[in-house]
Order: sequence, then C-alpha cells, then structure tokens
Amino acid sequence: MYVRKSSSTRNGKTYTTAQIVEGYRTEDGKSRQRILFNLGSVEKLLDKDVDNLINGLLRIKGEELPDDKGSIVSSKRFGQIWAAMMLWKELKITGTLQKAARRSKKEFDLISHIQVMVLNRLDDPRSKLGLLSWLEEVYLPNIDRKSVTYSHLLRAMDFLIENKQLIEQEIARRFLTIFDNKLTMCFYDITSSYFETAVDSEDDIRKYGYSRDHRRDRRQVVIGVVMSDRGIPLAHYTFEGNTADRSTVIEVVDDIRTRFGVDEVALVADKGMSSSVNYGWLVEAGVQFILGESKRIRNDVRDGVVEAEAARLARPEAERETAFCYETAGNVTMLGKTGHRMQLAVRHIYSYNPATAVKQRLCREKSLDKLFDLADSLQSSGRKAEEAYHLLRSLSKRHGISRLVAIPDDPVHDRLTLKKPELSFEQQADGWFVVSTNTRSADGFSADDVINHYKNLQLVENGFRMLKSTLDIRPMYHWTSDRIRAHIFICFIALQISTLFNLRLRPIEMTFQRAAQQLRKMHVVDWKSGKSNHKALTAITAEQLEIFKTLQVAKPSTKSLVVSDF
Repeated sequence: MYVRKSSSTRNGKTYTTAQIVEGYRTEDGKSRQRILFNLGSVEKLLDKDVDNLINGLLRIKGEELPDDKGSIVSSKRFGQIWAAMMLWKELKITGTLQKAARRSKKEFDLISHIQVMVLNRLDDPRSKLGLLSWLEEVYLPNIDRKSVTYSHLLRAMDFLIENKQLIEQEIARRFLTIFDNKLTMCFYDITSSYFETAVDSEDDIRKYGYSRDHRRDRRQVVIGVVMSDRGIPLAHYTFEGNTADRSTVIEVVDDIRTRFGVDEVALVADKGMSSSVNYGWLVEAGVQFILGESKRIRNDVRDGVVEAEAARLARPEAERETAFCYETAGNVTMLGKTGHRMQLAVRHIYSYNPATAVKQRLCREKSLDKLFDLADSLQSSGRKAEEAYHLLRSLSKRHGISRLVAIPDDPVHDRLTLKKPELSFEQQADGWFVVSTNTRSADGFSADDVINHYKNLQLVENGFRMLKSTLDIRPMYHWTSDRIRAHIFICFIALQISTLFNLRLRPIEMTFQRAAQQLRKMHVVDWKSGKSNHKALTAITAEQLEIFKTLQVAKPSTKSLVVSDF
C-alpha cells in the first residue's frame, strides 16, 4: 500500500490528485493495482490536512507527530565501530571469551569491557581513563556506557591475560578457517617497546636492552609476533626487555606446534634468530627453516657474497642491474642435545636487489663524507685529542661505518684512514642479503621460492608498524607485568581485526586506515521531538557502501542500533 499522484488533462487543464493505492496479483499471477481511496486534489490538500492524516495513522501505532521539528541531542561516530564489531562477531571472539569465562566469578560484564578496549585501539587509542571519555563520542549498540568503569577495565585485563593461551588460540584458528589457510609455514620476528615511567615492581619485565626504537636510555619489553604465510597474526609473546632474539626461537616454535597441533611447520625468521643452539634444536625437532644470515661475520658467507657478486657481473650487461639469486652449498655450526658441535649442510642463497644496492652505496658515501668533514673541522678546532676521538667514534657508530675507518688516538693531529679491504667488501656486498635453509629444491623450495618466503617477513614488520603507529601500543601506562602483557594482548587482538580489514579490502586497494577514515563519517544522530526520542543514521555514501560490501559486512540500518548479539 502506498500513496501516489495521478494526473489527467481535461479541457486543456491538468489536474493532479492524490490516491491511496494497493498492489495485488491476479489469479494468473499478474501484478495489478487498485485505488482504495481518492484523497482529492493535491493543491487542496493543505499541510494541516496532511499532518492530520499522518497523525491519525501514528496514533494507531501509539506515536504522535511532533508539534515542532525537534532538536539534535547528540551525533556519535558509528560506521567504523559497526564494521569492527561485525568482524569481531565473524571471528567469534565473544564466544571465545564466554568459553574462557565459564570459571570466572566476575560479577560485571567482562566481554563488554574487553570489547570496548579493543574497539578503542582500532578507532582512537587512548589510556584506560581516556577510554571513558571516548565512549561519549561513539555509538556502541550493545554496550551500556554507564556500566563501563576504570576498575572493571583493569579487572577485565587481568582476566584476559590469565586466559591468553585459550583466547589467542581460538581466535587464530577461526581466522585460519575463514581463509581456509593450513598452517605449514610461520613467520617470526620481534620488536621492542619502551616506557617513559621509571616505577619499579618486584616482577618487573621492563629491562634495558637492545632498542629497535633507538631509545637505549629507556626500559623496554620485547614483543614477538608469529604470522602465517597469508599475513594472519596467530600468536604473540612478551619477553623481558633484555631478551636476546635468538633465545626466544625454541620456546616460540615449540608453543606454535603444540597449540596448533602441527608437526610439519617451516620457520622463517631474520638473522637475529640464527645460532648454533637454534640450528641444533630445529634439526633435531624436524623443523624446516629459512633463516637470515649476516653477510659480514662468517668467512664462508663473506666469500659467498664475493662469489655471488662476481657471478652477477659476469651476466650480460643488460641483466646486471636486475634482481638476481645465487646459491651455494654451505654449512652452519649446530649444537646438539649432548652439547657436541657439528656441521650441518645447508643451502646458502644470496639475493641481489639493484635498488637496495644504490641506496646502500649512497648512504655509505654520505656517511663517510660527514665523518671526514667532521675530522677536518676537528683538526682546526683546538679540541682535546680524547674529545675529538670520541666525537668521531660516536658518529661512525651511529652511521654504521665504524668497521670501514681507522680512527687515530689523536685525530687533532693525525688523519683518519679508510680500511680498504673492508670498504672493498662493502662495495661488493651492496644490495645483497643471505639466507640459510635446510629445505630442498625437490620439495618445492627453489632459490627464488626461498627468497620470496624470506621477503614475506615484511608481513610481520608491517604488523609491528601497525601496532606502533595506528594502534598506538605506546605509551604504556601500566607498570605491573601482567597489566603490561594484557595491554599488549589487547593491541594484538586489535591487530588481528585490522588485518582482517586489510585482507578483505585488497580487491579495492584500500587500507584499514583509509576505510576507517571514511566510515567514521557515518554517525548515529539522537534527536528529540516533543516527548519522543529518536535515533537515525546519516546517509550511507557510495564509498562507505563499497567498503561494507568488500568487507562482507551488512550495511547498518536503524535496526542495527539496538542489536545485542555481538
């Protein structure tokens, strides 16, 4: 049933009337319309008459047409919240949390408190106190804002970290199921995150250590992340701030194999994970590996780099400045369970990137120029020899060229010199990186395949960038070990949801950040008219509609504003 206008012409004059029409189907299935009521001339239907008709219909529903146009009470961001909540639902995180909470005696809504912390990371990362203000700015259809308190947020964090193993495992398995992704290869890397606070605790995991943020003056924690070959974040680990990269490998690989029930999984990790102990454990555990190697430390690898560069230069001139792989048979030292050392036969694969070669050469030349310019200025500065030495030493270390120069004890009177053998090697090594692997070409691991797998470590690095920038893992306002671990876990769940965003949005070449920016423009508007309160959604733009469709998320409607099954 609907209202329509009908026009007719008589004596050269056009008359327009309003009709209430009903659609129906005849016995033979044909669509027809019949007029139920003629409302008369449109021109004679005054606003008052129209209002009276509408008001009469509204009274039947128990509502009433307002006497005024009403006023807007609030306007809150909703589009990005809706999309994130729908992906949360697809990953079945609520069910996973409910499973973990069966033995919990918490008398408040654990799941809502965890959900708002994750959603806040995805939308506008703030401290736990700042989160309470954020709740005033967004619309959450299934959460009572007034029930969310600071103390309950902290207690929810305690619950989360107590049940980390189960929760993380279930979310990862659901993620793998969505993408029909069997876990045969995992990518592992670590980063660090520092703290501004100096508060101590008995079980403090914040230690001074090697800082990837170049903040050696700050305590930190070390964070490890494991991803699948599709870039799916599977698990994360929080270590003490002075933990060495290589010391974490055995624990992490063993945990992944146990929790995910996989025996045959290949490990891809960077050169910081290489050690004789790790090689020995991986071999004895039957784990295939693709590990980065330093091209400078071991003589056999250095010789391999020189050999690979010679092979590159022997190619036709038109091919020299293109990507190139070179393979040699090599060995690495492994330490067995009994403590004895032996040589393990591996494949050393050398990969050349011409763009990287140019970048490394220019960077080195620029750094050397700076160092020699400083040396020249120091000779006429009147500084003491010891001070001049430390200035040069500091600059050379900061730019990574200390191995290329010999700094005299008295640089005020003696000139620094280049170490020509080292410089010659660096020039030959420009653009090359090296990996060692116990995989076989016969098993589908050609040299190119191995290199491509190793390059996929950038998936983890991209995840670290997301954690540190978009999700703002730092600053951390917590100082007890469990709360620090819980905060990192919250950020990791947010990383998993943002990764699902990115994987789904690939067909339209859009990032999570860009999609969130567009979806934030969709608001829920609360408005009051007379004694009635109403909610409405702002109009959905074409770009927002495309994002929802690509994410495989239903577009929100006014019914979406009262759902509670997330």
